[in-house]
Amino acid sequence: ALVNGGMETGVAPWYAYYGAQAEVSYVPHTGGRSLRVTTPIVDRGVYEEVKNLVPGLTYEFRAWVRAESGTSLAALAVCDSSYNGFVWTGVRTATTDWQQLTVTFTATGQGVARVHLAKHDTTGALLWDDVELAGGEYAISGVKMRYYPYGQEVGTATANDVAKFGTYTRDAVSGLDYAMNRYYMSTWG
Repeated sequence: ALVNGGMETGVAPWYAYYGAQAEVSYVPHTGGRSLRVTTPIVDRGVYEEVKNLVPGLTYEFRAWVRAESGTSLAALAVCDSSYNGFVWTGVRTATTDWQQLTVTFTATGQGVARVHLAKHDTTGALLWDDVELAGGEYAISGVKMRYYPYGQEVGTATANDVAKFGTYTRDAVSGLDYAMNRYYMSTWG
């Protein structure tokens, strides 16, 4: 999950890159704060990394943005930490009214999403707020995973060696679920 998507605890852990400046603003979408981003170079901004995503599953990220005054150019982009799987909203014109940007990202093998809040012009400032991974930690891959109380899957089983019930990973060779420090057989209860 995003650590500071609501910007209520200040700038951290958002990282300003390549000359962008980030500071707290008291013009929020909700809550008491937002993140004010300025940049002297086009296509710069801030990012935060979301870890422990399930590779191959699709996630939806949302962010609210507005120009501090006049208009400004904004984009929401997501990729992994090596810039693979890059997706973005395209450049959008932000006015002084809050608008939501949404992007869908399929997690790569890294299981990391780097969420970029970018400014595509050098005048004025953008205000960002309420950045979220839609549905919290849940993927929107369209695959419904349902389980009996002890982890056995209901219906058609998903592939092994991927996260399953309670984020346990079922070993393809043994058929056992790895639960942090132990293995167990979900069919035994």
